Amino acid sequence: MNSFLPIPEDLSPTARLYILVRIAEGFAGGIYGVVFQLYLISIGFGSAEIGALGATSAIGLAVLSLPAGLLADRYGKAKIALLQAPLGISGLAIILSSRSFPMLQLAHLLLGMNGAVGMLWGPLYSVLFKRGDLDKAFSLLGSISILSSSMGNLMGFIPPYLVSSYGYSVEWSYWLLMAMAFMIWLVTISFNIMVLRKIHEPQIPKTTVSHLRSRRTIAKLCIIRSVEAFGFSVFFNLFPYFANKKFGVKSDVLGVLSSLTNFVSAVVQANAPRLSTRLGSLKSIGASVALCVPFYFLIPLAPDMTVMSVFYVARRAFKSSVDPLMSSFTMKVLEEEEKGTANGIISLVQQGTNIAGPWVGGRLMADVSLDVPAYLGATFFGIQAVMVLLMLKPEEEKILRKDAEERGRSS
Repeated sequence: MNSFLPIPEDLSPTARLYILVRIAEGFAGGIYGVVFQLYLISIGFGSAEIGALGATSAIGLAVLSLPAGLLADRYGKAKIALLQAPLGISGLAIILSSRSFPMLQLAHLLLGMNGAVGMLWGPLYSVLFKRGDLDKAFSLLGSISILSSSMGNLMGFIPPYLVSSYGYSVEWSYWLLMAMAFMIWLVTISFNIMVLRKIHEPQIPKTTVSHLRSRRTIAKLCIIRSVEAFGFSVFFNLFPYFANKKFGVKSDVLGVLSSLTNFVSAVVQANAPRLSTRLGSLKSIGASVALCVPFYFLIPLAPDMTVMSVFYVARRAFKSSVDPLMSSFTMKVLEEEEKGTANGIISLVQQGTNIAGPWVGGRLMADVSLDVPAYLGATFFGIQAVMVLLMLKPEEEKILRKDAEERGRSS
């Protein structure tokens, strides 16, 4: 593992436990992600309904993101993060027990709220490391999470096997795999609580929105993250549906594609700190987004699943270094006492865009063409690349000044 994964200098026992929990959650998420939309198709839903469910999740995220951030900065991030468990349990239990579209919408609303609280894990994770180790820390976490998700994706072979060898229905085989993911997630809850008890948050002043010192920076991040969110969600939130309807693929093929893509992504993320060291954070982020745009445009033009898979993997490979570097950049540029609130604001605005993305993509696939959302999403990614380079230069200079001051104090 040390041969290619970026290992921070001080990887504490708490950080190790945190990462182990994310491995289990990544595996469960990989299982769930590769079968859920196919399960919805098997019980009679189309792109419009699937897009609406994605939009409902985004509504849940938007509703709770800012309150969760404000409460976290006032009462402690670890305390508020505990709310994630009941929200997630309720949402997944409804999905496993109901086929009613209104009930599935309620489940996705709860899962969206669960995700809003889950945004606090990023700031909590950053507390476990020195500023200089944050690029490595987030790249390590991203790489390992993706690898574990990749293993979960391979479970997509199970439903076709159950259907062909044991006569299970397609619907029931997908349901069983989702139930497996749910059980794994339940087991991780107790370990999450152990992690929260071990994290010692610094004593910081209480923050309100009006007292934020980084309001201009937060506004820029909100705009950039919203453009990114729409560019992704308008097409990739519906990708399993797209692949199934265009090429007739099922969970086994999607599982292999997701697993391969995740493995490539993990390798790229592991090398993100090296890229950042050579080019700087902003150039690395902007260049990575820009390079993935041509492959995004090519996905709907592919003549078959094999060619499309090449474009799909290439797009993800170039985009993979963005996520850890952007998370690290955000944690570095924000003041400690405003990270929870700022994350809540950014998430609120981002998820507001995510409400529109899946809904627009679903309607376009149903009423215009399966391909149009991909062209639209690629255009937004190109816009994001330009915005990162033009808008965040002052923030990069602020980070460099902070790093220089920290080095001066340590010497």
